[in-house]
Amino acid sequence: MEEFHKRYTRICREHHIYPLEVVQNHIRSYSDDGLVGEGSLTSADGMAKLDLSSYNLSPEDCNALVTALTDDLFFEELTLSDCLLSEESSKILLRGLMDNKAIKRLNLKGNNIRSGAAEVLGQFLKKNTCVRSLLVEWNSLGLWDNGMRAFCEGLALNQVLLFLDLRNNQITHEGASQIAIALKRNQCLRGLDLRWNNIGLLGGRELLEALKYNKRLVGLELTGNNIPQDIVQALTVAVQQNSDRQVTFEEHRVKTETLSRELEMAQELKRQEVSSLKEEIDQQRCSQEQLNRSTQIKIDHLKLALEERKSAFDSLSAKLSSAESELLLSRKLCSEQKVVVNTLTVELQDERETKATAELQHRKKMNEVLEKNHELENMINTLERRNKSFENKIHTLEKDIESMETHFTEKGKTSDQKFQEELLNTERRLQKEVSNIQEKALEYREATKEKTAKLEEERNTFEEEVSGLKSQLVSSKLSSDEELRNTKTRLKQEDIARSRQYDEHISQIQQSQSELQMQNTKQLAQITDLQSQLNTANRDSEALKRQVETIRQQLEQKDADYRNEVNRSRIEIDSERKTHAELRDRIADLEDKISEMLRRHKDAMSIKDNELEQLNEQLRCKENDMKRIHDEELKRAELLEKAIFSYVSSTKNASRPGSPYRT
Repeated sequence: MEEFHKRYTRICREHHIYPLEVVQNHIRSYSDDGLVGEGSLTSADGMAKLDLSSYNLSPEDCNALVTALTDDLFFEELTLSDCLLSEESSKILLRGLMDNKAIKRLNLKGNNIRSGAAEVLGQFLKKNTCVRSLLVEWNSLGLWDNGMRAFCEGLALNQVLLFLDLRNNQITHEGASQIAIALKRNQCLRGLDLRWNNIGLLGGRELLEALKYNKRLVGLELTGNNIPQDIVQALTVAVQQNSDRQVTFEEHRVKTETLSRELEMAQELKRQEVSSLKEEIDQQRCSQEQLNRSTQIKIDHLKLALEERKSAFDSLSAKLSSAESELLLSRKLCSEQKVVVNTLTVELQDERETKATAELQHRKKMNEVLEKNHELENMINTLERRNKSFENKIHTLEKDIESMETHFTEKGKTSDQKFQEELLNTERRLQKEVSNIQEKALEYREATKEKTAKLEEERNTFEEEVSGLKSQLVSSKLSSDEELRNTKTRLKQEDIARSRQYDEHISQIQQSQSELQMQNTKQLAQITDLQSQLNTANRDSEALKRQVETIRQQLEQKDADYRNEVNRSRIEIDSERKTHAELRDRIADLEDKISEMLRRHKDAMSIKDNELEQLNEQLRCKENDMKRIHDEELKRAELLEKAIFSYVSSTKNASRPGSPYRT
């Protein structure tokens, strides 16, 4: 509103004229009081209204006003009734309003539009695309043939006008024929008011003929046009048929729109259901893929675990082979100990031989020594027997170890590669135990070396003592008794020491044998532990196999559910297709019914047309009688129109106010 006010005042300033007071009042009323859509400032439809009725507008005022209204989008109704515009003012207004995009209702009542303005009005109807209602009452358009022709041409080409008011425009049957030609081409006009004109019989016939082509006109007012009653009735029947046809068309359009909306809604629902089903299927597919990936990852982990167990089992087998090699080393050590014992026995035999020679030389003097030597031999024999028994025991232990090794190797061969992860701990234990065994073997080697060194030292000492005895026996025979006594005592002590040494050596051997037995028992315990671990690994592998089987069963169940879901969705889609087909059948039935109704309507129209032809024949029969009266009626009507026109012009001149801006 402010933009229109600024634009209007600027244009008035540029044209050096005063703004119209009525326009200023309208602008003030809209801007100050905010009465948009209320009171007299708005129409009954709630449109913003600019009312300039009964104001004398000069061409300059019209030029300024229409320039401001060209780009205006506020006012939707413009009233210029009873302004008695000049031809130039009318032309300026109509040319300016051609490009307006807001005014929907234009009132030009009582403006004495002449031929030139009527031609511009026709151009206005051709170009304007906004005006829906045009009121041209009391303008005598029928007096100007060229203007009426141009106006009807514009009406024929117009595609937006819905209502046209042509009351009291002195339209004759020629103007009515031009209007009829325009109506044949125009398919947009809904209402036409031709009251109080002079259309007559011929004009009525032309209009009736036009209504055969125009099926959109639903309102036609023809009061006061000297049209015979039968033609008026035929026109009303035709208009009623148009209205009925329009009503049926609207009903059909509404039904088709509702059906199309319902179809669209059903299709949208089906689309949504199908999309939801697709989303659910995609989600299930994604979950299935995730499950497959997770199961594949688990299987890969299980494979890696099995491979690790296999590698651990290989390492354990290597360690077992190393333990077997260490056992072989321990056996070698035992054999070395046996060799040492044999050497000791050989040395003892040598010593016996030396003692026998000494006894041969000193039989008489050394009986006791020989007896003691015999006792020592007996002791040595006992020791040898003990050594033999120990050797037998060692042999049996070796056999047991070999049998256990064979048993263990058989069990190791029967064990699968699935038990690798649980054997890591056993591998560590075996490493520790093997290290301990190696340390003990080293200690045992050192102990045996020390024992052999001690035995050698003892042998050396024994040889020295024997040589001393020989020298003492050769050097002094006289002191033999004393020496024999000394030697007896000394030999007794030596025998005791040697027996002690032998006892200690035997105890050490027994301890080493006990240690070997303990090691064997430990190895047996380790083997039992390994067997238990292998059994647990077997159980774990069986549990993993069962888990894999359960996962496979779950996957198969998921696949079956997915297939069932797909089948169900297919069945639902088939049912939806069937419903769509049923809806199409219903639509086809409705279209058949509509076509049947249209056919019936056409039959009724043909019956009505036959009736109209009969009525036309009756009218032709009466035309001869009416021709005599026609001239008199025309003269009477002309006199009545002249009298009415003179009376109206005199009343307008008496009631018209002066211009508020006179210079």
